Amino acid sequence: MKLCGHTMGVPDKNIFEAIDFFSTLGYEGIEVRCASNDTPPIGQINPEEFDSSLSRKILNKFQEKNMEIACVTPYHWDYVHSNVRHQSIEGMKKVVRIAEKLNCKRIRAFGGIEPSKEFPYEEIWDKTVSGLQEVGRFAKDSGIDICIETHGETLTQCAGDALKMVKDVNLENVGILYDYKWINLCGMESMKEATNMLGPYIKHVHLGNHIIPNREKNKRYTEEQAKATLLEEGEIDLKELLKALKSIGYEGYLSDEYEKLWIDGLPNAQVGMTKNIKYLRQLLLEI
Repeated sequence: MKLCGHTMGVPDKNIFEAIDFFSTLGYEGIEVRCASNDTPPIGQINPEEFDSSLSRKILNKFQEKNMEIACVTPYHWDYVHSNVRHQSIEGMKKVVRIAEKLNCKRIRAFGGIEPSKEFPYEEIWDKTVSGLQEVGRFAKDSGIDICIETHGETLTQCAGDALKMVKDVNLENVGILYDYKWINLCGMESMKEATNMLGPYIKHVHLGNHIIPNREKNKRYTEEQAKATLLEEGEIDLKELLKALKSIGYEGYLSDEYEKLWIDGLPNAQVGMTKNIKYLRQLLLEI
């Protein structure tokens, strides 16, 4: 398994500064936020300003540091509302074109909007499936995988729902971005159950950790009810998670999704991500 840093950890750095920073820490790849002016804050790649000149500069920088873009992370998720669906699909297609130019083989995708009383659940599900199918078919021609994340406030936070989604989309290049942190908040599926269930479809992995004070068994929690921690300090046993991933034959990237962008209470990236990569290197030696 390889390690990559997520630019969510360095919101104050542009793409070139981020490459330098993660190279210094020893990451082999970078997961890059791709967000424009209408999705604040702007990502290290702004799809509205991306062009061939910028593409060449970014590729040259990655080659200089002997690194690669492990995943591009956009922020489109609504395939249901008629006034947003087209924008979401076209936005994802634009990111596919960007990923192709940057030799990136993975794009994060949200598993739709969370259920609401505004639409029947079946309609939300079916429109999300059809939207992801359109994006997946478009990406397939470029050899790019669409990775549906197990993420809160979507249809795919729990492993069982994510499995159903990827099976309903039914495209070889549409799989799972496995973020066990969110599954842990669900309180439904154990680490072993979730990993084995999703194993054949996992194409990328996010790592994070947290502590839920006074946790009750089989109770669902929100992100706000959990306290984010460094990787070695939380309640999720990451050594066991890496063992589980190894047991299913996963050899891809482990992305340190250090959420400094959203969680100001975390140490700065120089401190926090340095500790995280040291911890992960040790775990990989031990498993």
